[in-house]
Amino acid sequence: MIKIKYDNWIETYTGIRFHPLDPQIHEIHIEDIAHALSNICRFTGHCKEFYSVAQHSVLVSTLCPEYPMEGLLHDATEAYVSDVNTTVKLLLQEYRDLECDIMEVVAKKFNLKFPLPKEVKAADLMLLEFEHRALFNSGLKWSISSIKVDESLEKLKCWLPDEAELRFLNRYEELKK
Repeated sequence: MIKIKYDNWIETYTGIRFHPLDPQIHEIHIEDIAHALSNICRFTGHCKEFYSVAQHSVLVSTLCPEYPMEGLLHDATEAYVSDVNTTVKLLLQEYRDLECDIMEVVAKKFNLKFPLPKEVKAADLMLLEFEHRALFNSGLKWSISSIKVDESLEKLKCWLPDEAELRFLNRYEELKK
C-alpha cells in the first residue's frame, strides 16, 4: 500500500473525507460509488452519447452470474481516483498500484473476492466489445473477447446519470439480499 505522511483527502458525495493514498474501510460508501460512477463517462467521453461507468458496472454484473457483486463493483476505484484510459494507464504503475490498494479496501468492505475473479474480467471485456459496437460510428473493428454478446444487446439505451445511479443502487440492494 502506498503510504504518504501528509493528509491528502477528497470530499465525497456523502461528505466523507476519503484518503486515496491511505484508504480506510469506513471511508467507503456505496452511495458515493454509485453517485460518482453515474457521473463518469466511459471511453474518455468519446462515445456517441453519455454512457456512465455505473451503467457499465450494472451490465457487467448481469453478465457475470458467478460473481455479480464483484461485477457491479469492479470499477469502484474510479469513484475515488477517476479513470484513466487503458493506453495511458499502462505508463502509470503508481496509479495502478493505487487502484489496487483501493480495490482491496473495497473488497474488504463489501466482502468481495480479491483479487477479482477472472470471470469478472471476461465479462468486462465481452461488454467492452459490445459497447464499442453500440456507442461508436467509426466502423473500426475491435476483437477483444472470444465470447459473443447476445445480438439483442446491440440496441443499448444509455441512462442519464440519475437513472444510472438509481439502477446501480437497486442492483446493489438486490445482490446483497
